[in-house]
Amino acid sequence: MPRRATLASLLLLATASQAAPIQWTSASGGNDHFYELVFPTAPVSWTDARNAAASSSHLGLAGHLATISSLGESEFLRTNYESLLTVQKFATGDDQDGDFVWIGMNDAAVEGVYVWITGEPVTFTDWGPFEPNNLGNQDYALIRVLEDGRVGGGPTWQWDDNFLLPMSGVDRLGYIVEFEPMPE
Repeated sequence: MPRRATLASLLLLATASQAAPIQWTSASGGNDHFYELVFPTAPVSWTDARNAAASSSHLGLAGHLATISSLGESEFLRTNYESLLTVQKFATGDDQDGDFVWIGMNDAAVEGVYVWITGEPVTFTDWGPFEPNNLGNQDYALIRVLEDGRVGGGPTWQWDDNFLLPMSGVDRLGYIVEFEPMPE
């Protein structure tokens, strides 16, 4: 039965809307990896997003949920994807839900010890104000564009810890796939 659930999840994800993969070239200071923003037709848990990303490939490169190891990489993703995300407004007087996208980080094994799914070291984080807060035992990292009336200013691209499947405050729930060569 679990195999059918996984297959059903993958079939659901196959009908997703997505932006074509884009490359962060070494000529622009990048790592030559490709990235793809995917929004399934229905909300997807972090685990389903992880599995779908791991089963994908682009130009022979293996996929996984994005692992963001530098400000440059975060800025590359923000520059290319921020305008595609609906802003979440909180404590602004005109609150609204927004889009969330999973990335490949969690602290499910040991609270407060975040790890990347690839095993690479966590050398950079881009948490928003008040994050990570582990509110109600949140273990999975995502990105959102948030306008937070508690801190003022305009919308900001930021990381947030969240549940395996966020319960509310979400318009669309997607994920970012990173494609890179397989380790040898």
